[in-house]
Amino acid sequence: LLGGPRDAVSRRTTWQRLALSEGPHAAETSIAAIGALLEQHARSAARRPPGQTITWAEVRLRHTRAALGAIPEEHLSLRAEKGLKKLRKKVRANLRSIATEHGEHEFHDLRKAIKAWLGALHHLGLAADERVGQFADLLGDVNDLHVFAAWLDAHGFVRSLAPIPWRAVDEKLAALKHEILHAAPSLRKMVSAA
Repeated sequence: LLGGPRDAVSRRTTWQRLALSEGPHAAETSIAAIGALLEQHARSAARRPPGQTITWAEVRLRHTRAALGAIPEEHLSLRAEKGLKKLRKKVRANLRSIATEHGEHEFHDLRKAIKAWLGALHHLGLAADERVGQFADLLGDVNDLHVFAAWLDAHGFVRSLAPIPWRAVDEKLAALKHEILHAAPSLRKMVSAA
C-alpha cells in the first residue's frame, strides 16, 4: 500500500548518497534532470493516502489481529519456536547462496530473510547481535541501488544517454557487494550460533 511513496523517497535518498549533484558533474544535464524528477516524485509521494484507502487498511488490520487472537494460547509458543527456527534456517541458506550467486535477487532474498528473522527475534523479546542489523542495512543499500537503476532505465536515463549516474551506481554496488561478501562467512557463523 505504501510501497510506491516509500520507494520514491528511497530513490531520492539513494540519489543524494551518490552525491553527484554537488560534485564536479553537477552541471551535467542528466544529473540536473534526474535530481529534479526524483524531487518531484518524492514531494508527490508525501501526500496522505485517500481516506477510503486508509479505512480499507484498518479493516484488514482488524481482521489480522482477530485471526492472530484466535490462535489458542498453548499453541503460540510452539508455533513461535518453530517459526523462529524456520526463519533462521532460511537466513543461513540465503547466506550460503550469495557465496556463489551474486545477483540482485539473491541479495534481496537474503535481506528479506534477515529482516524477517530480526523481526521475529524482536517480537519474541530476544536480542540479536547488532552486526546482523548492520549487515541488513548494507543489503538494503544494495537493494536501493538496484531499484534506483531500474527507475533510471524506466525513465529514459539509459546508460548510453546518462553514463555518469550509471558509473556511480556500478561503483557503489561493487563496493557494497564486496563488503557484504567479505562479511557473509562471519555472519553465517553468528547466525548458526544464535
